[in-house]
Amino acid sequence: MSKHLTIIRIGILASGPEYFRQTTGSELLSAFYEQAYHFSHLFNESRPFLPDDLPPIEIFPTPFGNEEEITLGGQDNDGQNFESLVASIPGRDVPVSVDGVDWVMRRSALIHLTAAVDRLAAPTIIWMSIEGIPNPKSSELFQDTKAQFVDFVNKHERENIRLAQRCYRDSMSSLGTKEAKHLKFESGLIKIALTDNRTRPVASLVDAVYFDKVAFPQLTEMNNKLLREGLCALEDFASHAAPNGNGQQSYNPENLSVESAAPDIKAIVSKRLDFPNYTSLIVGLARRTGDGGGYQEVLEELDREYPASLDDIRAGSPARRLSEQLALSEARLLDQRRLRFAP
Repeated sequence: MSKHLTIIRIGILASGPEYFRQTTGSELLSAFYEQAYHFSHLFNESRPFLPDDLPPIEIFPTPFGNEEEITLGGQDNDGQNFESLVASIPGRDVPVSVDGVDWVMRRSALIHLTAAVDRLAAPTIIWMSIEGIPNPKSSELFQDTKAQFVDFVNKHERENIRLAQRCYRDSMSSLGTKEAKHLKFESGLIKIALTDNRTRPVASLVDAVYFDKVAFPQLTEMNNKLLREGLCALEDFASHAAPNGNGQQSYNPENLSVESAAPDIKAIVSKRLDFPNYTSLIVGLARRTGDGGGYQEVLEELDREYPASLDDIRAGSPARRLSEQLALSEARLLDQRRLRFAP
């Protein structure tokens, strides 16, 4: 089993529910958990396994300021309001075949609710996450199928979006509110597509952009084989980011940056704010600090000698960890833009 993971997160924007902005404290937490429970049941109904076999739903409430951490069911929560509420909807592993290579795919979801009463109709974001881990017949075949896995996910993007929208609308109905009938979903999506890559060319590319502050035009002019190979790896993956993307359209090479929101993790990414159907489109290659470099052959030998479990790969994946941080950052940026331009 390869120790690499590819993840695509799609943020679907829904109109902020008035129901939650009129509720506080324990009542708010209980209602949000009830909605998440119904969402999870609906979300997993179409799966080839029983919903009862899923891990528990997790709720992450964020109080205002520096107040103490809130726990579900706490009696001291009455009257408490929150900066945000996040519900983690679990998923299960499903085997898929992509261009002859076996992958293990997991589809899960997050509900990110800005729940403050005084916020101006901040949208709820439903995050659909699709992650894949390949079991390739050779390392060369694996390198060729990361982009193909993204293509595979893209083919089902509209289907997954409709599933998330249907689950969210029906889960709102379960609360006994009539808001579900008037619920609106915005056309713009947030999309984050990252894949693990600990090769020397990508390590060189990250160092050149992050430490040496080399801009894209200079990168292409430098007589450095590793940098050219790193750019090719990024372009090959990034150009597949959007469904029906026409090659370079979903990849802006002149807007490269290094994201380092998660400790000991860096990713070379391209971010576009002007791509059709997407409010924000982020795509790139993630690595842990110290991976690759002169130890690449040693790491590959360890991969062969000590196969990792799926849970180990997920826990150690820089793409998975960083994409989570980027999703939260994009949600905050969206909220700030709404407040800045509100009448």
